[in-house]
Amino acid sequence: MKALVINRTLKGSPEPSTTEALASVVPRRLAERGVEESFVRAVDLKITPGVVTDAGDGDEWPGVHQRLLDSEILVTAPPTWPGRPSSVARRALSGRPLQAAG
Repeated sequence: MKALVINRTLKGSPEPSTTEALASVVPRRLAERGVEESFVRAVDLKITPGVVTDAGDGDEWPGVHQRLLDSEILVTAPPTWPGRPSSVARRALSGRPLQAAG
């Protein structure tokens, strides 16, 4: 069994992230039960807005999307402080957010 953890912190690597510290607890417990865990720090990736799986031009969502499809467990870890989903959280959660018309 596989688990994917998407860390939706606003802090880029290698900056320490409270979200990452909290999010690492669940996969450690799952690993004790034989679950293979995989981590994604969304802010470090180029996730292009759009409504297709692969927006081309260096879009890194297709790799995350495949890891998501290969997993039976998904853990999403939002930032711990803003009180609402950040732009990174929304992008990673939906995978393909719609751009505002204008």
